[in-house]
Amino acid sequence: MTSTQRAVYDTPTTTEEAKAILDEAPLARVSVPTGGDVWMVLSHELARQLLADPRVGREPLVAQADIPYKAKFPEYLTRTLLFKDDPEHARLRRSVGKWFAPRQIRALQAEIEVECERLLDEIAARGEDFDLVEEYAVPVPIFALTRVLGADRTMAPDFLRWNQVLFGTGAAQGSAEVAAVEAECVAYLRSEIARKRGGDGDDLLSALANIPEGEGTLTDDEMISIAMLILVAGFDNTANFIGNGALALLRHPSQLAYFREDIDGHVVPVVEELLRHGRQSVGSGVRNIGMPFVALEDIEIGDITIEKDEIVLVNRNAANHDDSVFERPLDLDVTRENNPHLTLSYGVHACLGAPLARLELQVSLSALFRRFPDLRVAGEPVSQKDTMSEAIEHLPVTSRTA
Repeated sequence: MTSTQRAVYDTPTTTEEAKAILDEAPLARVSVPTGGDVWMVLSHELARQLLADPRVGREPLVAQADIPYKAKFPEYLTRTLLFKDDPEHARLRRSVGKWFAPRQIRALQAEIEVECERLLDEIAARGEDFDLVEEYAVPVPIFALTRVLGADRTMAPDFLRWNQVLFGTGAAQGSAEVAAVEAECVAYLRSEIARKRGGDGDDLLSALANIPEGEGTLTDDEMISIAMLILVAGFDNTANFIGNGALALLRHPSQLAYFREDIDGHVVPVVEELLRHGRQSVGSGVRNIGMPFVALEDIEIGDITIEKDEIVLVNRNAANHDDSVFERPLDLDVTRENNPHLTLSYGVHACLGAPLARLELQVSLSALFRRFPDLRVAGEPVSQKDTMSEAIEHLPVTSRTA
């Protein structure tokens, strides 16, 4: 079998469709909505192998008009760390990696706990019915972002507005509104970097602006690109995890009951299983097909050759449901002990903000279900269809006893 194999699969839009392809081929030719046909990696073993392989990268994609994916990529993302290859990628990750170390992130736990309790106090004061996404899943990571970037809390509405525009994938991409919002965001970050230079703040922008001479100092543009990535991806992904995780537990009473038996003792495996399967367990049908890579040279996998310059998508959703690794992969099982999921990627491409995302999930879900032990869904969730993540936008719930 060669890399000229005819594309025989459409883009999988559900976990079941992805698993059906995986059952036939761990590496397959797939036709995607934007940019043509690609190689798609679906097995857990091959996904880990390719994510750790220096022969795949993203930098050559920057000059490509249509990057193969489920939608057109926002141009500003191609200027961030996501589309850098080594040695540049490694240099930029080192500059920010220390700040996102688990010990550094744990220092934020008390502040996030206080914020969660404050939000829940406000919710309880307003009544029994509320929108779990709008009033909780979104404000928690927005608060965390203000803390990470050392921003004033009054910036929260601007951060949210910037995200809603910059993470879109619809016809508005490339419009004057997107350009204006990007310019507004860049101007803010540039002024903040200048303000923090020479200071002793404990936030990420202060750390980047004051890297000691000889330890990999960054240009202002490099700092801005790092901050832009964190501002957008760091918010959107975590808000989705919280909203989808809460909904998954509410729709699986036995799993929620296990969590409630010992919230502190069970929260870690619960969060890991929600990361692996939470979104799929609520039937979102999101086309979670992975970020594109390009082969930097020929790569032989079994009897298949991925030729230089061919596109590779690592379908982490399919890998997370590979039954050679996960027992009963289509079930949500918060008691799962062996859970090497790839939701937050792997190797040199592992998510920089993974420790923070995990902390926010653990703290927010623990606080939510402690405060509202009788919480239940009170209406159909509403999902966005014009963003890269296709996130849940509204989730009506009630704390009223049934």
